[in-house]
Amino acid sequence: MAAKQATSAKGKRIKTTRMKNLFYAIKQKSAIALVALITTFNASAIPRIDTEYGYNADGFVRVKVTNETTRELACYVAIDGRSIKFVLPPRGASRWYRATDKRFTAKSFSVWCDYLEFHPAYQRYKR
Repeated sequence: MAAKQATSAKGKRIKTTRMKNLFYAIKQKSAIALVALITTFNASAIPRIDTEYGYNADGFVRVKVTNETTRELACYVAIDGRSIKFVLPPRGASRWYRATDKRFTAKSFSVWCDYLEFHPAYQRYKR
């Protein structure tokens, strides 16, 4: 009788170990799926732009924004409270926007771009 109890206890141990392994596998797979889902959304959330800074012949700092996507973007460039809104065509570049004072640097500019379909008010800034 003692041998019979030992076998059933061993059978229960094997069963609980299998259940633990199963739950561990489910947790692991769902964690991987969650990370993949979050990474996918972050990768496509922000449009790809290239911002180029330089100086003109008079010594004023200037900025140019290039659209690296295949969709139109609504953008603005701001410096010292002055904001310039415009629409960037797919794979296109903006014109150079310069500062109004020689004391400004490239860090003084604020550049923002997002997809045009999310900001329909920017339609009027199309060229």
